Amino acid sequence: MNGDRDREDLARLRDTLSNLYRGRADAERVVSDAGLDLDRLDLDGGAKNRWHRIVDEADKQKRVGALVSVALNDYPHDEVLLALAGRPAPAPAPALAPVAARAAPAPFPAAPAAPEGAAVPKGPVDFFVSYTQADRAWAEWIAWVLEEAGWTCILQAWDFAPGRSFVQAMHDALIRARRVLAVLSPDYFRSGFATPEWQHAFARDPRGEAGTLLPVRVREVDPPGLTAPIVYVDAFGKDEATAITLLLSAARGERGKPAARPDFPGR
Repeated sequence: MNGDRDREDLARLRDTLSNLYRGRADAERVVSDAGLDLDRLDLDGGAKNRWHRIVDEADKQKRVGALVSVALNDYPHDEVLLALAGRPAPAPAPALAPVAARAAPAPFPAAPAAPEGAAVPKGPVDFFVSYTQADRAWAEWIAWVLEEAGWTCILQAWDFAPGRSFVQAMHDALIRARRVLAVLSPDYFRSGFATPEWQHAFARDPRGEAGTLLPVRVREVDPPGLTAPIVYVDAFGKDEATAITLLLSAARGERGKPAARPDFPGR
């Protein structure tokens, strides 16, 4: 790609990047990696306007090709990016036999039924659920609730097929996921695999502006180190209805304002 790329391709690139990189921190990283001058860019506002300005500036600086290359490093199977880079799209994977419906996960026995068409779509997904095997029941319950509410999730128990490399599957999941939901417990912070998962999200959004890392505490633990100042959803000790409300509110980025007026604290 070069500076005289036709408008249709630039429009496709703007739309694609604004869907893949919603937060400002992600945009700053991609812009920097592509060699664009950050001082010449206004990154405020929504994702669509932000990427409209970035792509226009990249076109002026003849850095559109670099922009596409950086995005392809993050999303190597994105068909629009592959087409803009002049690379062939990957061959579709052979169809697999349908997987039997999953049973409702623990720890809450009254988890709602799975939504129709529960398979994870190809391309970007909303959440990678990062957990240890000690908290698998919580991870499955969290993913179930999020998918029922309309989000898409990847987690090891459901989506890492037998025969695949675990490390490669984890890498692919982190690349595809817009956000990482970390299931916090003492075991989580002792896990050698969980650490790079939450660190990946932290590196993409170190100031927490885009909410790329969403921690959910499910057992008693004080998050250490860099995770200590990150506000978490506290599901520990809550009943199911409260846990659902807290989880979905955090996923939507809503305020914590109660539905009813608080009790008057004075006499």
